[in-house]
Amino acid sequence: MYEAANDRDAVLMIHPTHPVGVEAMRNYWLMPLNGFLFDTTLAASKLVFSGVVKRYPRIRWLLGYLGGPAGRSLALKTRCRNNSISS
Repeated sequence: MYEAANDRDAVLMIHPTHPVGVEAMRNYWLMPLNGFLFDTTLAASKLVFSGVVKRYPRIRWLLGYLGGPAGRSLALKTRCRNNSISS
């Protein structure tokens, strides 16, 4: 799928539907407030660190929920990785 999307200069949207860890967010409307943000960040992190984003540079990514905290999270993880801090 990524190869075909890359060949077409596609835009792929990541939009969470079933966040992980929902059982911990049942009170206070936490799942819609936090769950979708965390799920978006998790998906974006996996795409970056698995090399998908680098292997398919012509794909443009649209992250639902304003990207969650993905930008800050990925910047911090990249910094840690470059300083040889393991996760």
